[in-house]
Amino acid sequence: MKGQLRINQLFAFVIVDEDGTEGVPAIWLNGTWFPLMGADMARVEDLKRIVAADPMYKGKRVTIQRFGHRETIGTIDRTQEPAVPSITCPTCSRVSYNPTDIRERYCGFCHRFHSDPRAPVSWGDTREKAE
Repeated sequence: MKGQLRINQLFAFVIVDEDGTEGVPAIWLNGTWFPLMGADMARVEDLKRIVAADPMYKGKRVTIQRFGHRETIGTIDRTQEPAVPSITCPTCSRVSYNPTDIRERYCGFCHRFHSDPRAPVSWGDTREKAE
């Protein structure tokens, strides 16, 4: 693993609800929820600035917890699954598994046909179809 990050500890931002329940808050960024956690102090510092500036956390106490014991408790091995065909829209980067979208090079989100044969079609994507 030379030159690669090995996760030996994890930092999580934690909020305690009124009933004592702990939770990891998340931020909405580019259409995706990201939990406030990181594996290195540089990421933690970035997240601290986000929490300090976000009005959603005003009046709340957010603690930063370090978890350091690494133990593998299970593995989900999906490396031997057959590839699921998909197409990625070159405009919005959304992925579709619909066979008609793939054949017609159509994006249901943009409502556009992409006749450019360079639009990426992937036959190696092993993610499951969204139900």
